[in-house]
Amino acid sequence: MKKLTLLFSFVTLLVLAGCTKPLELPPEDADFHFKQYQRVTISANRPPWTTTGIVLKEGDQVLVLASGKASYCIPMKGQRDCDPEWRNQPPVGKNRLTMTIGGSKQRRVFRGLLSVRNAAGDDGYVDSFETVYGGELKMAFCDWSDCSHPDYYDNNQGGFLVDVFVYDPGQKEGFKRFLRAMIKKNPEDSMFIAQAQELLKY
Repeated sequence: MKKLTLLFSFVTLLVLAGCTKPLELPPEDADFHFKQYQRVTISANRPPWTTTGIVLKEGDQVLVLASGKASYCIPMKGQRDCDPEWRNQPPVGKNRLTMTIGGSKQRRVFRGLLSVRNAAGDDGYVDSFETVYGGELKMAFCDWSDCSHPDYYDNNQGGFLVDVFVYDPGQKEGFKRFLRAMIKKNPEDSMFIAQAQELLKY
């Protein structure tokens, strides 16, 4: 079982290797009202929580862009196949991509209120929220309702690629200018472009 898990982890790294490089930021511009950015890979077989490097303040506007698929189990030899609803799941939905701020026991499930499809036919999702308290943002592929059982993760596979942006609330137009500049800076990242272009419609 451990050998299979290690093999899948290696394959996952190979698949994600071409897209985990952070997006290139445009030159600083005060009119963007942009605060922080990080790209994070959330592996389904890594127990929570993954640190994003983002430290939030109360009232920050947070934009989360996510893509990828993950499974709750790898079928083992001699065992029945995994339930289809446990396999190749997107970041949206119960107990999938989950966030916590400042070590709080309160969890925020990634909602993916906007969905897009890039030129390669892959699906991406967008979520945005304003923080009500500050602290470090952490994320996890949440296996089970409270994300607290490390031994549940051995037979998971896949993962999510997540871009996190933090900007000033009430400065939507400035942030849209920032997104347009980001699109020009990152013409090869078709998933980010699809997600950003969808956001620019609103």
